[in-house]
Amino acid sequence: MEEEGHVAKLTPKDPRSKHRYNVFCRLFLCWLDPLFWRGIRKPLEQSDLYVHPEEADSEQLLSRFNRYWSGELDKKKSGGKAYLEIVIFKCLWWRIVLQGVFFFTEMALFVYQSILLGSLTEYFSLSKPSSSDTLNAYLYATGMVAIALCLALIHAYVYLLAQKLGILARITLTGAIYQKTLQINHTNLSRITTGHVINLASNDVQRFETGFYFIHSLWLNVMMVAIITWLNYREIGPSSLYITACVLLLTPLQLLLARAYTKLRFGSALLTDRRVKIMNEVISGMRVIKMYAWEHAFKRLVDKLRKQEIVKILRAALIRAFNFGVYNVAVEIMLLLAFSQYASGGGVVTPGRVFTVLVLTFYMRLISLLFFTGAVHSVAELRVAVVRIQKLLELGDKEDDTDIGLNRLTRDEQGPEGAVKDPHLLQDHDQHNNSVVLLDHMSASWSLDKNKLSLNNINWR
Repeated sequence: MEEEGHVAKLTPKDPRSKHRYNVFCRLFLCWLDPLFWRGIRKPLEQSDLYVHPEEADSEQLLSRFNRYWSGELDKKKSGGKAYLEIVIFKCLWWRIVLQGVFFFTEMALFVYQSILLGSLTEYFSLSKPSSSDTLNAYLYATGMVAIALCLALIHAYVYLLAQKLGILARITLTGAIYQKTLQINHTNLSRITTGHVINLASNDVQRFETGFYFIHSLWLNVMMVAIITWLNYREIGPSSLYITACVLLLTPLQLLLARAYTKLRFGSALLTDRRVKIMNEVISGMRVIKMYAWEHAFKRLVDKLRKQEIVKILRAALIRAFNFGVYNVAVEIMLLLAFSQYASGGGVVTPGRVFTVLVLTFYMRLISLLFFTGAVHSVAELRVAVVRIQKLLELGDKEDDTDIGLNRLTRDEQGPEGAVKDPHLLQDHDQHNNSVVLLDHMSASWSLDKNKLSLNNINWR
């Protein structure tokens, strides 16, 4: 494969070069067919895989990230607050908007398909349908088939864009973490461990791969609930409000559970970092541990941390299980309340009305109790990951070491214009053969923590 400026280019042997300007092949992902046929004939090797596209080049992604992140750091130096999530959005904004358009189109087609289903069902309840009714039934069926084909294609692209966004975010943040480990100064280097960095680059960054699946449900949920409520009101009148009321009552519950899930996820991540740190210390000091027979003591310590970690993970899993339990019984409860009220009020229950409300309620449950819940959980996990990664990226770089040291040493001895107050510090300074080094009540530390001083109140000439 040829490369130009460290950016991979398509070669004539790459099937994507042939289908690059073919809209039909790009729409149906036909450029993957040669790879599938090659995988059927023999096991795939590294040379059989396609070169990564230019948009996934880590150098380009990291360069764009650094440009936006430097602006956030300048904002922080000015007294503001840096937001890593804003930087991620700026790097991937048009792809996120495009996924939102596809997702909205998919939900709109779902709703329109339910209306066609209700109209088609009404045809079969007619005792003597006319020729125009039969023609309309064929049109309804044709429309449902066409919408089903469009949904299959759009649904695939919604998840393709979500997976692509997750991969690009992971490449960007992994590169930023690796770059930061090379630039971090010695003062802050003592605050992090190898296990912590590995945990960030593996577990936390991985949250972005699944975090973009339902992210647009946060804003689309309100719109779809309003539209479906109006359509249900056309079918069964005020009884449809029971369905909407159930959804509105379950929404605050989802938010409370998401908040609890966030706390548990953050707590388990801290315990994981602590456990990995202890394991690194055990491995590095294995000879001393074996010599003093401390194996059982360290084993009990690691087991205790692991049990605490498992407890928090188990509680988070119970919260997710409760959410899915509510999701499975929500439709039955909402339909029971709505149609019981509608029938008791003298309403006529017809097959078309039942199927229309049933499908619309199913989609309301889908977007409110599955997609919205998934989005809330994904945002909760992404928030935890963003906070942990941002703490690492905000640590000082190597070029700050000299400035920090000089400021610390000369802060108390300098005047308003940088002149040294104590004349004894300048004694014999201009004499070439009689230079003097004077330390007067000096304290020093390898870190910025004043409680961990290596030297304290030293006087030396």
